[in-house]
Amino acid sequence: MRLYVTERVIEILNIGGVMLSLLHVAVILPFAAGILLAMLHRFFRKLHLGWPVLLVPALLFVYFASLIPAVSQRNTVSGNIPWIPSLDIGFNLYLDGLSLMLTLLITGIGVLVVLYSIFYMDMKEALNRFYLYLLMFMGAMLGVVLSDNMIVLYGFWELTSITSFLLIAFHYKRKASTSGAQKSFLITVFGGFAMLTGFMMMYLITGTFSIRATITGLGQFQESALFLPALILILIGAFTKSAQFPFHIWLPDAMEAPTPVSAYLHSATMVKAGLYVVARFTPIFGGQGLWFWLVTGVGLLTLCYGSFLAVKKRSQSDSCLFDHLSTWSDHVPLRGWICCSLLRIWRILCDVHCGNNRCAASPV
Repeated sequence: MRLYVTERVIEILNIGGVMLSLLHVAVILPFAAGILLAMLHRFFRKLHLGWPVLLVPALLFVYFASLIPAVSQRNTVSGNIPWIPSLDIGFNLYLDGLSLMLTLLITGIGVLVVLYSIFYMDMKEALNRFYLYLLMFMGAMLGVVLSDNMIVLYGFWELTSITSFLLIAFHYKRKASTSGAQKSFLITVFGGFAMLTGFMMMYLITGTFSIRATITGLGQFQESALFLPALILILIGAFTKSAQFPFHIWLPDAMEAPTPVSAYLHSATMVKAGLYVVARFTPIFGGQGLWFWLVTGVGLLTLCYGSFLAVKKRSQSDSCLFDHLSTWSDHVPLRGWICCSLLRIWRILCDVHCGNNRCAASPV
């Protein structure tokens, strides 16, 4: 173990000369466990597959919870694996307070969802396929919130769209399930392409795909002609994933998935991916008025529209669905208003303290 004042790198495995950190193991574990358990399922048909699956999110939750003291002391845990150095692309993971909160949400809710699915899913169903998709989605979400490299983040982002498509279409013989899966897939993948374009623009501006490096060099590229288009495209990706107006139309049909899937994908984790992107890129774009008005305006519009539809619907399930939509949508305008306000206050204090010198490298 190598301990730094602000960053801690934990190395445990050397595979082909590549040092894997515990963060890399945490992201890879759900994929490996899902494949392994799906292959071994036929040898343990009398045992509900959910019980061994339950160990995966439980172990991950304990691991991330053990990092709370380190993160609370303003240390960050990271792990880096070079991939395409010439393009500044690497499997670089980074855990700070924001990503720690999301990892605890993903794994903690994952424990509850898997436990519930044990009693909900009949053993006659294709449990090996169900839990394989569920664990892959969990791993993809962990990759999204832990990635420091924008291209790697995009890869995991699209993987959440693919796995959610498979989960929503789990009952593939039902037309409603397949059509709902197709709609959610097309909308979220469209948002992913928009986000990728925004990331490419940021690379043209900054010369790096690293989110931390972009924040550090913030004051050098805000005047670029590509800065505002990149802002808009990245927000489109976030809005499609978090089901903000007008991209919310995929959400009702996606509820055709099994109940544990609906709870995990839409009420707990998947829609939070969009909120995470807004929070993660606020130090970069938060000083722009356009960011504030788009995040706040779209969030308030979705809040009001979701509340209106919740009152209008006669079905209890539909009413609860749109009530949930309006409930998590209020996080978007609050995130935009609070983060932008705090960012502006921080910059004013930096200017006063540093004598009108930008403090973009300071933690926000």
